[in-house]
Amino acid sequence: MRLRVLGAITWLICCVTFAEPAPELSLTEAERQWLAQHPVVTFTGDPNWLPFEAFTEDGQYIGIVAEFLREFEHRIGIRFKKIPSRTWSHAVEMAVRGEVDVLSDDRQNQSVMGTHRFTESYKEHPLVVVSREGGSTLIENLNSINGATIGYIRDYGYIWALRQTYPEVTLTAVDDIQDGLRKLDRGDLDYFVATYTLSSFHMEKMGLEHLHVRGQLPVTMKLALGVRKDWPELLSILNKTIASMSSVERHSVAESWFIKNAGYLRNDRWVWQLMGPLLVMLAAVLGGLAVTRLQKRQLQKNQNRFRNALAAINAGEWNLQTQSLQLHISAPFMRSLGFSGERVPRSLADFLELVHPDDRPALERRLATGTDPAHPETSFIDEQFRLRTGEDYQWLRLRADAVPETLHNGGATYAGTLENIDRLVRSEAQLAAQTRALQERENFLQTLVQNIPDMVAVKDLDGHYVFANNAFLHFFGLDEQRLHTQSLSGLVDATTADYVGQQERRVLEQGQTVRHEIQLAPHPGAPMAHFESLRVPLRDASGAIAAVLSISRDYTQLHALMGELQAARAAADQANESKSVFLANMSHEIRTPLNAVLGYSQLLLNNRDIDSESQRQVQLIHAAGERLLALINDILDLSKIEAGKLVLARGPVDLARELKEILGLIQQRAEKKNLILNTDIALGSHTRIVGDAVKLGQVLMNLLGNAVKFTEHGSVSVRVYWEEDSQLHIEISDTGSGITATELEQLFQPFAQGSSGAMHGGTGLGLVLSRRLVEAMGGRLSIDSRPQQGTRVTVVLPCEPEPVLSADMALPTRRKVRLREDSPVKALVVDDDPASREVLSCHLQSIGAQVMAADNGEQALESIQRQRPDIVFTDIRMPRLGGLALLQTLRQRFDAHQLPVVAVTASSLEHERRYYLQQGFQDFIGKPIELYKVNQVLDSLFSLNWHSEWEQTTAAIPGELEALPAPARDTAAAVLAAARAGDVELIQTTISPWQGQGVLDDWHQRIQQSLQQYDLEAVVRLIEQGLGDIHHAAG
Repeated sequence: MRLRVLGAITWLICCVTFAEPAPELSLTEAERQWLAQHPVVTFTGDPNWLPFEAFTEDGQYIGIVAEFLREFEHRIGIRFKKIPSRTWSHAVEMAVRGEVDVLSDDRQNQSVMGTHRFTESYKEHPLVVVSREGGSTLIENLNSINGATIGYIRDYGYIWALRQTYPEVTLTAVDDIQDGLRKLDRGDLDYFVATYTLSSFHMEKMGLEHLHVRGQLPVTMKLALGVRKDWPELLSILNKTIASMSSVERHSVAESWFIKNAGYLRNDRWVWQLMGPLLVMLAAVLGGLAVTRLQKRQLQKNQNRFRNALAAINAGEWNLQTQSLQLHISAPFMRSLGFSGERVPRSLADFLELVHPDDRPALERRLATGTDPAHPETSFIDEQFRLRTGEDYQWLRLRADAVPETLHNGGATYAGTLENIDRLVRSEAQLAAQTRALQERENFLQTLVQNIPDMVAVKDLDGHYVFANNAFLHFFGLDEQRLHTQSLSGLVDATTADYVGQQERRVLEQGQTVRHEIQLAPHPGAPMAHFESLRVPLRDASGAIAAVLSISRDYTQLHALMGELQAARAAADQANESKSVFLANMSHEIRTPLNAVLGYSQLLLNNRDIDSESQRQVQLIHAAGERLLALINDILDLSKIEAGKLVLARGPVDLARELKEILGLIQQRAEKKNLILNTDIALGSHTRIVGDAVKLGQVLMNLLGNAVKFTEHGSVSVRVYWEEDSQLHIEISDTGSGITATELEQLFQPFAQGSSGAMHGGTGLGLVLSRRLVEAMGGRLSIDSRPQQGTRVTVVLPCEPEPVLSADMALPTRRKVRLREDSPVKALVVDDDPASREVLSCHLQSIGAQVMAADNGEQALESIQRQRPDIVFTDIRMPRLGGLALLQTLRQRFDAHQLPVVAVTASSLEHERRYYLQQGFQDFIGKPIELYKVNQVLDSLFSLNWHSEWEQTTAAIPGELEALPAPARDTAAAVLAAARAGDVELIQTTISPWQGQGVLDDWHQRIQQSLQQYDLEAVVRLIEQGLGDIHHAAG
């Protein structure tokens, strides 16, 4: 009965996963002649690589590869003469030295690439990791055990793929499979890498069943044959032979060696049975126990052989008792899938629980009908399904049948195989997808080629057309039937045909694409058309040129325009070169003296020996130099402005201060020419706007500079006023020589100058830059000029007023606002950026609020748990818990009236502001923070009481100020608080009374220098270090 069960299993494992059709073996006449001339081919392989291959002591070649060679010999009529090798390294040396024609190897082996080329793989086996100790953790990546001692077999082909996949992992070579397993067993190696088939076979053969397969690697051994490089015919023949074998045939060949050896063991067993009488006699002497043990040992060996056969095809035994529904699956196979110990399913229910939900119903139905003893004709089961082996699923195939002897008492035993077909299924799915993609691509290319206006044609080596697209057929008036009988000589004149023939011979001789121009006519007497042509060699699978592809593009109209284009291009290149030379010279000429101006002005500012008036003049020089330095790149980068890529800044602009600085510089220029500078500045209280201060200053400097430059006698007048509080009018007039109407038309072209400009020098960029900048700011610039009557330039700019605080909350020139004591506010500031958190915290403290601070949302929640604030100011993007998550958490505990939350973020575009308000924030403040908005938010949410305060600011500054008289102490306190809050304007207005006040004047100048460099930390240090001087002056 056992032999019948084993026979059933043998039959089952001979079946294959997919019976896909294989192409017929079709050899060319040249290949058949080559076989006739080479009936014998020398071959060698690994002498110690069972079950794949080995040489016996008498030189016989055995194993799976030997069975494949026999199949190849049968199919193509060739004989492989096997040359024994001493070791695998010796086999590789024989191949490299040219002593054998063919070598059995992994096709990834690069050590023989110089002498041999590999066929396609005819059998693939995955690599696994073997260890002494078991474990539930799968090892599917060598990087996870990097640092351990990992062994591999020296010179095996897959080592190249292994090193490429794991370049950082150190591997230790062993001589052969036995050497590797022994060293692993002794502890010389921590892990060993080989194929599952090889390692399982030898672990059982060597009695090392206690070693464990720990996981499968994404590296595969690919069995192939290495063929000497000068025999491409044999390589092609073997590839065709491999391709002609279906998967059924390959599995059958791979398993035949195991089956033959299993048969030998069964014959030995029958020998023992025939010797029964003798055994009975011996049993009387030696006892039946020894015989029983011997028979069990023989049976165990036989079973091991069958398990190895299953391992060779990545399969395992599967047995099911239909009455108890107890399930047995071979442990080595389950370990290869990543199961061990308690995770191995013991019952059918446990097994089905692991099946993919989409596959489970079909498998359950098939098992229900297949295991029905009443219908034995339906007992054979053949199902494919996915099994969960961890976080992923693998495709398996179950093939099983009822054992006839067990069909009794309403139950049965099912025996069969469970095969891992995951790689095959995924490969076929990938192949199908690639095939569909290739077909779609072919259809796309066919449509594309047929509909492009270029003429496309293919000629064979005999000069006949085998393909032409619609454009080619239409040009020559052909159809597809006539095309195949045509040659070029029948379409064009003899001279053209000879020229094209020369180009095609170049393609064939050089094996490269040839580009040339040609003139063609569709028929004699027709106008010639100009074409640019490409001749491309087309190669077959062997790499030989089989045809020539031609692509011709009609550029007749383009040819007519090329002369004009070349002339225009030459003129443009000359203009660009002139512009580049000019810009380079201007950059050098401006930057060189500017470097000296800024360098010496900084040295003078650091010199405390010069008087205050000189300091003021040097500060004016330095401010002018910095203004020039800030503008120089935009002035010289004319192409940027012409391309419309100018980006304007948006920030607060103090018109009064800008005009004062610029007019101060222009005043000095006017005085040098004895000109009168008249000013009429009527800004009223509307002195602050939002805009680009640098670009506005640039426009004013250009226009006023031109007015002074082109006026020799008389005056320059400036008038600035508001129209309807939103239109800023700037009028600049002079009594200069004026501009003619003709010159005025060209004046706004780059580098254009009038006669006065040419006389006075300059670049001709000033007016162009000014007009483009004004237009970029949404305004307009116009000029009214008459010869000998002077010029008037008018600029009209739409201006957005800078937002101001309410009367009680504004920060005026000489006072500061604070919350009244009857309006206490406790605020929590949440920001992971220390500087942003400090600025907002200092400002809140300066207006009298109590402040708590947190680095992130989690800390904020802890702070709120201890002491609830009145309001939360939170950043959005923070680690651990961001602003949105903090808001959502707080809304679960408090509503908006109980605890308002304000977003404070650099993500401050208009759509972002709307988004955050929609999420539930009570208000929004963008970064950089404008501190007056913080006051507005507090006032809108709480309706607080404010008052101006100077006397109570001493709590925000060091204790040394307590000794100062109230006026000086309050002034120093306000400066210190403003510096810590980052309010430059408040510092300047607060220290203005110090100017001209003895020692305080010196500190006034030093603070101004720090402010020009935006160094607020230096201001804080100066105030704290100068407390003694301030005290002395105040007393």
